[in-house]
Amino acid sequence: ATVTDTTTYTVTGGGVSIPVLLSGTGVSAPAASLTASPTSHTFGNVTVGQSSAARTITVTNGGAAAAGALAMSNGNAAEFVVSANTCGSSLAAGASCSLGVTYAPNGTGADSANLSFTFSGGSPVQVALSGTGVAPAVPNVSASPTSLAFGNVAVGQVSAPQTITVSNTGTAAATNMAYPSAPASFNRAGTCSAATLNAGASCTVIFTFSPSAAAPVSATDTITGGGSTMPIALAGVGTAAAAASLSASPTSLAFGTVAQGASSTPQRVTLTNTGNAAADGLTLSNGNAAEFVVSSNTCGTSLAAGASCSLNVAYTPTGIGIDTSTLTFAHTGGPAVEVSLSGAGGPPPVSNLAAIPASVAFGNVTVGTIASQAILLRNSGGAAATGVAVSGAGARFRINAGTCSITLEAGASCTLGITYEPTAATSDAGTVTITSAAASDIVVPLAGTGIVAPSANLKASPSFASFGKVPPGQTSAATTIAVSNTGNAAASGLALANSNGAEFVVGGNTCGAVLNPGAACEVSVAYRPSGTGIDNATLIWSHDAGGSVTVPLYGMSEDVAPPPVVGKLSVPATVSLPDTLLGLASVPQPVTLTNTGEGPVAVVSIKSANAGEFSVSGATCGSVAPGASCTFNVTFAPFGLGSRTATITVTSNADGGPQAIQATGVGLSGAPPPPPPPPYAVAAIEYYHAGFDHYFVTASSAEIPKLDSGAFAGWIRTGKQFNVYPSPSAGLRTACRFFSTAFGERSSHFYTPDAPECLTVQANPNWQFEGDVFYTRAPAQDGTCPAGMNPVYRMYNNGQGGAPNHRYTTELPVRALMLAQGWIPEGYGPVGVIMCAPQ
Repeated sequence: ATVTDTTTYTVTGGGVSIPVLLSGTGVSAPAASLTASPTSHTFGNVTVGQSSAARTITVTNGGAAAAGALAMSNGNAAEFVVSANTCGSSLAAGASCSLGVTYAPNGTGADSANLSFTFSGGSPVQVALSGTGVAPAVPNVSASPTSLAFGNVAVGQVSAPQTITVSNTGTAAATNMAYPSAPASFNRAGTCSAATLNAGASCTVIFTFSPSAAAPVSATDTITGGGSTMPIALAGVGTAAAAASLSASPTSLAFGTVAQGASSTPQRVTLTNTGNAAADGLTLSNGNAAEFVVSSNTCGTSLAAGASCSLNVAYTPTGIGIDTSTLTFAHTGGPAVEVSLSGAGGPPPVSNLAAIPASVAFGNVTVGTIASQAILLRNSGGAAATGVAVSGAGARFRINAGTCSITLEAGASCTLGITYEPTAATSDAGTVTITSAAASDIVVPLAGTGIVAPSANLKASPSFASFGKVPPGQTSAATTIAVSNTGNAAASGLALANSNGAEFVVGGNTCGAVLNPGAACEVSVAYRPSGTGIDNATLIWSHDAGGSVTVPLYGMSEDVAPPPVVGKLSVPATVSLPDTLLGLASVPQPVTLTNTGEGPVAVVSIKSANAGEFSVSGATCGSVAPGASCTFNVTFAPFGLGSRTATITVTSNADGGPQAIQATGVGLSGAPPPPPPPPYAVAAIEYYHAGFDHYFVTASSAEIPKLDSGAFAGWIRTGKQFNVYPSPSAGLRTACRFFSTAFGERSSHFYTPDAPECLTVQANPNWQFEGDVFYTRAPAQDGTCPAGMNPVYRMYNNGQGGAPNHRYTTELPVRALMLAQGWIPEGYGPVGVIMCAPQ
């Protein structure tokens, strides 16, 4: 150690001591002392493959002696590179040396190393080095989206802008960025323009589409830079520029000839804008507004794209001759639309009478019988025919004015009844002359031939029998049915057939094998049901000559406990009318009905089967209380000589109804008899409602125009129809009509010409009786119809869709189609014939 030492040395002698002070300082041997600055260094992040800036390391010998055997060692010489090393193998005392160190990582991640300086006689000096290798910085350029669809754009218009964002999500700037010019029909804008896009930066490219033609356009615009190529797909459709386009329907109206001073039926013109823009500034001009009158104009000053408007035009000529005009619809920026109008003013309307047919041929008619035909008198002119009169010539032809009167309105028709009653086997001729105030006479020739043809003619009275309600196993009161031969020959081989002898029991049969002319026989029939339900049968008397008479039988059986309180009408079996001259009418004969039952009786109808000769009037019968009576009158007006008969049917809810009264009278010679009104046919038109899936048929002249005009919405004609009679006549049956509201908006109508079925439905509270609507003939029990008649088939939809519906047709293919859809046939015979329609 470096210390100072002292001591005293004493010299003695001579008695004398002499101190001698001795002193000295010990010092260490000279040595080297090294330090490094800095003692550590961090190079931070350095990209792999690159080298950092050099860092200088200084080594200083602060000792008193030189540092010999100086040496340096490097723990990671590959990545921490030493350069410019001025330190040799010895460093003199107080001297310094230096070296440079750079960091050049060869991979990513943290690296470190120690520089160690050693020398003789001293401790090593350490310098800690560290750094992190990072990946090289690269750009990453992308564009979003890479396709733009502009849809439809009108030519000359510019679409809404759409934006593409270009982004550099890499660690280095993207250089050489290029944004080419936009393709044809596309415009480019935005913030992208510089050649360099720094890392983390973005810019926008904005496109719009402006087509020059009405066609699809597609193109590709490529963006490049930073090592990326980005194709951008552009698409759009050029469409025609928005414009209005007017069209009129129809483009011409022809009103034909219209009488001067009159007005035609209005015709409709519809204007439609089929363009894709509104037609503004819309105006209408009329070249002849005085005679072509516009009304109900819904066209304003503008018509939207796709919209329509309409107006009516009526022609009201002010003079005689041809008139024309043009309706011109003009609008802003487009061509006008024209509708040509034409018409002819005619002279004031006149009547124009015609008789159909132009001649009447009765053919062969048996002497002593009356044949009937009708002449239709039609006024097809534009004015009423006045002073109409009818006269005739021919001893055996008779004229009945029918529905014709002294005036026949324009467009109207009436009928004349013509009868031929030959008195001998000879040919007869006659004429009908029709005159009017303003037209030439119309002469209709008449011809007929009387023949003698003896034949049997069977008639039954009553024409049907209804036994009402009878409990199962019990037997009703018997009904007597009389069969008479009104012909002029015997009915030989007379035979009776009963289609349901088990339940409709025939007894007391006085009819033999031959029934002479004028003779009669009878049977007694009782109803004995075996179970509940509606029963029917048919009694058919036939003879060898092929003639027959049919009597339908009806009954209903149901369990009753206790029996209902019902009314019972006391009805006379016959009423005799006084003998009456032909051409005259008897004094009305009162007929009294008395309710002998315990309940009230509702009288539905009182009808004569021969209303032309035995007419019913003055009925006081409606609801008849127990013990009360009511009356009606019968008037006899014979059409022929000798005994005349008619069956008067009283239809009610009384026990045993309907009930028949035989009316008789004798026609005496005198004034010529008026002919009976002939039956004529009208069409029953079929309609269909798609929403209800229902069929409906009507012969009503009041309903048909409303259905055709849409007043009853949803109904359209099917093109199907059949004929019916609008007026009663001998041998015709009444068709009842009902309507039910029990099935909501899909409610339905129902027709039946079957009297018992009519009564049954009237008793059903779900069905409303609407009256007798037309007349028809009944088919035979086997479903066949008389010559000259078509069978009408009735089918029931079996309640499909929750509401019943019936369809009536004369066409077998239609019937087959409906049955294939699940409909059920109803009516007489194997195919279900409900009535017979005149051809």
